[in-house]
Amino acid sequence: MDRPLEGVRVLEIAQFTFVPSAGAVLSDWGADVIKIENPITGDGQRGLVAVLSRAARMSGSSFAPIMEAPNRGKRSVGLGLAVAEARPILEELIRRSDVLLTNYLPTARAKLHIDVDDVRRIDPDIIYVAGSGYGAEGPDQDTGAYDATAFWARGGSAMCVTPAELGSPLTQPGPAYGDTIGGTNIAGGISAALFHRRQGRVSSGGRFLDRFFQSRELAGEIGQTIGAKQALRRGCSGANRDKAVPAAQLSVSGHETLANRQLLA
Repeated sequence: MDRPLEGVRVLEIAQFTFVPSAGAVLSDWGADVIKIENPITGDGQRGLVAVLSRAARMSGSSFAPIMEAPNRGKRSVGLGLAVAEARPILEELIRRSDVLLTNYLPTARAKLHIDVDDVRRIDPDIIYVAGSGYGAEGPDQDTGAYDATAFWARGGSAMCVTPAELGSPLTQPGPAYGDTIGGTNIAGGISAALFHRRQGRVSSGGRFLDRFFQSRELAGEIGQTIGAKQALRRGCSGANRDKAVPAAQLSVSGHETLANRQLLA
């Protein structure tokens, strides 16, 4: 198998599936992905007992697919980011990395001093990637999300597949549905950024990448609006296609093509 990203190091400060699934894809492509976890509890997903009312792991086994799938191929280090003694280690890892990948909310990033300006002061050329559920702007920018509440419920997919006679939308087809779609798109965007940098087409300090990844939030830009874009392009095939839905109900990222428009779903 070709590993086109061999030699690239990714520092991942993220939990659960959405953004870590991007790190897993980058690892598949050859990148060295170092995941930072809480030294005591680890990734929050390690403690899950059930997912959608089903056991998260096989009885008598430590193997948990929902944890293994988005973290395959990575190296992990336990590091308490809120502890002062850990800061020199974190900064050295930042200096040795090509990409920093996170899904921590803005308030948490500011508190831990891992927001884009903090990281740029350590390494001005690093590619900084922040994934979010509801985008980088607006009232929900500091609100956590799951794919069921963001991608599925507010991206247009649920509405498109729900028959008109049902009183509530259908549930998504399985766990991590939008998480893995969004994560794969993030991995593609990172690869494009790496190629762009290799071509020498990034301005000093990586300002172009700041604007693309952090300000517009790749997660909201591509992952969270894919259902709404499909509705715009072709319309839904079910009974809901004639309903006009305010864009505010579908756009979770503030995407400019959805602003102040009615989506015919």
